[in-house]
Amino acid sequence: MPELEHALRQLGGMVEFPPEPDLAGGVRRRLGEAPPRRFAPRRLVVVALALLVVAVGAVMVVPSARTAVLEWLGIEGVKVTRVETLPKVSLLNDFGLGERVSLAEARQRAPWLVEPHLDSLDPPDQIYYSKSVPFGQVSFLWGSKTEVQLLMTQATGEAFAEKMVGTGTDVEAADVDGRPGAWFTGDFHVFLYRDRRGEVRNETARLARNTLLWQHDQVTVRLEGELSKDEALEIARSVR
Repeated sequence: MPELEHALRQLGGMVEFPPEPDLAGGVRRRLGEAPPRRFAPRRLVVVALALLVVAVGAVMVVPSARTAVLEWLGIEGVKVTRVETLPKVSLLNDFGLGERVSLAEARQRAPWLVEPHLDSLDPPDQIYYSKSVPFGQVSFLWGSKTEVQLLMTQATGEAFAEKMVGTGTDVEAADVDGRPGAWFTGDFHVFLYRDRRGEVRNETARLARNTLLWQHDQVTVRLEGELSKDEALEIARSVR
């Protein structure tokens, strides 16, 4: 896996992606129609692109390989690791959200804050600000701490270190209007983060529900709730 990740990183940095549809299929058809010959430099680039597309597709269906691919896709500050056994972590009764604040206070303390703008989604019932990570963390909660319907947590990318998933958790790459993301379903997963003192701490996913994690400019956003991938993406695409 390290060799594949290294090769993908090198190839991705060298190749420019032209807007051509079905590159892999086109290359295969042209190779089948023409006799073997020496490749020109431009043709080498096209073949390299086709190999890159095929390689990425192959890696995405192998669970143990998704760590490198998700990190390579550009979710800043987040590394996804698949492990056989998750570390034991206690689930906090108050979710560790920090202090309750108004929306105005949250905007003042976290000028990087982003918010969902979806007609079908009401404003959050509660808003929290935590100093536990560098540059702070803001959480929007729909419902209450005892009956959580939806939870959106956000911080700048530097705040997160690693997300650990077990064999019972499925991970898919997700696209949020061109921004990189990941969709988690199944069992609990654990995320590790650096606190303000630089120490790595860990927590479990706060809800036994689905999670969408994505990058919005310099902000990493995590949306947890009993919702489908399409519903989560609809909310995520309204964030600004």
